[in-house]
Amino acid sequence: MKKLNLEILSFILTALAIALVVTLYSWDGMVYFIEKGNGRTPAKFSEISSFKDIKSKKAFISLTEVISEDTIVINTKEKTNFKLKAIFNNNNKNICNEFSKIKVKFVALNTSVSGDTPNIVIETNCKVDNRNYMEGIKFPKKMLQEISLSEKVLFHYDQKISLNNIYDQLPEQFQMSEVIFYNPREGASSGSLKIDLPANNDLKIRL
Repeated sequence: MKKLNLEILSFILTALAIALVVTLYSWDGMVYFIEKGNGRTPAKFSEISSFKDIKSKKAFISLTEVISEDTIVINTKEKTNFKLKAIFNNNNKNICNEFSKIKVKFVALNTSVSGDTPNIVIETNCKVDNRNYMEGIKFPKKMLQEISLSEKVLFHYDQKISLNNIYDQLPEQFQMSEVIFYNPREGASSGSLKIDLPANNDLKIRL
């Protein structure tokens, strides 16, 4: 009897542990495999007071590292969701407090058309969720495979998607190459922030 009770207790504890893991690694009630990401702690930069005026090269490089190394990648059959870690300045304001929009560029790998690299640009609202990540950039794999490539501007959820230098065939692989934070109603002098990612980053998509 004691052995049976211990087995039941062990089963209950194992079930609770599994439930805890599922809770920690799930969004919107669905469970995914997380490929990258180093926790929910926001990235804070004590040397930055305004993201519109970053003067330190070291701080800029650190921003690049946060995006290229701490982004969570969530894969489903229909889309790949990139959740960028929330970035805060020394006033505890996140980057979306300064910029209302985010634009992410994905370039095709090992493909060019007349010397120009095919690319897909996704624009959406800049928002930070309660888990200290920016709301995801959704790369719609299935939709892109089903549409006519004569369409150059698409809309998916609250995203605007632009297809550039893509004509007869959709490339099979893309890689995130740059992230731009901006305010659409302000001019360039307002200080949009462009972050170029290293060519060897792992933020890739295979269709």
